[in-house]
Amino acid sequence: MKLTEENSDHRPGVRSAPHFNHSPKAEEISPRDRLTQVFGWIGVAGMVAVAMAYKGTLGLDIMFVVMAIVGVFSSSVDVLAFKPDWPYLLVRVAAMAGAVGLAIGLIRRGRRLRASCVRCGRTAAQRRDHLALGKLLAWFSLLPTGAYAALKTHWALGGTFALSDPSIFDGVTFWSPGFGDTVVMSALGSVMIMAMAYRWPRLPRLMLILPASAGIAMLVPLGIIGSGFAALQAIRGTVIDEALAWWLGLAVYPPFLVWGLCLLAVTVIFARATSQPCSSCGQG
Repeated sequence: MKLTEENSDHRPGVRSAPHFNHSPKAEEISPRDRLTQVFGWIGVAGMVAVAMAYKGTLGLDIMFVVMAIVGVFSSSVDVLAFKPDWPYLLVRVAAMAGAVGLAIGLIRRGRRLRASCVRCGRTAAQRRDHLALGKLLAWFSLLPTGAYAALKTHWALGGTFALSDPSIFDGVTFWSPGFGDTVVMSALGSVMIMAMAYRWPRLPRLMLILPASAGIAMLVPLGIIGSGFAALQAIRGTVIDEALAWWLGLAVYPPFLVWGLCLLAVTVIFARATSQPCSSCGQG
C-alpha cells in the first residue's frame, strides 16, 4: 500500500491528509492469490472445527474452567460436575490459536491485495459509528440473559420448573457451582454490554473487550452446537437428560447463540468506535 502526500494549497510546509491508492481491479488480483486465500480460509475453518467439535467444544472448556475455579472457593453441594479435560482442552486451544494466527495472516494479505491499510484495513471512505444499533442489540441481549439468570435462580431456590425429576437439585443452594455464580456472571455481562453500547466513560477499553471476547468464545459455539444437538434430540424424540424437560435444550441454547451474537456485534461496534487513529494510515 502506498500513501501519497499532496499540498492542496501549494504552501511550503503544509501537508494534506494521506490518500489511499485506488483499489486494484478484479483482474489485477491473480488466480494464484485468490486460490491462496481460498485454501487458507479452508484451513482456518478446519482448525476452528477442531477447536469447537473435537472431543468437546472450546465454549464448554471456558465454562468448565470458570466453574471449576468457582468450585474451589465454594463449599456448597456440587451437583454439576465441572471437570475440564485438560489434554483435549489444550488441543482445542492450540487449534484455535493456529486458526487465529492464520486468519490474521490472510486478512493482512487480503488488505494488501485490495490496496487498503494493512494495519487496520480502512480505506479512504469515512467510517460510520453504529451507536444506535449497538444500544438496540444491548437491550435485546437482556432478554436471553435475564431469562437464563431467572431460571438458575429459580432452581437454586428450590424451584422445579422444567425438571422431570424434582429431586435432581436437592441440596443445592444459591452459591452451589453452576447456579448463583452464573447469575452473577450474567449480571456482570449485562453491565458490560451496556457499558460498551453507551460508551460509559472512565472504563478502559481492554477491561471491556477482553472479557467480552471470552464471553463470545463461550456463548457462540455453545449456542450453535447446543442448538443443533437439542434440535436433533427433539426430532429423534430422545432427551439429553431424563431429569430435565425434553424441550429445555431448545429453550436454552438458541438464546445462548442470540446472546453471543449480540455481544459480538456490540463489541465490534465499540472497538471500532473507540479505537485510536491508525499509526500507519492516519485513519480513525
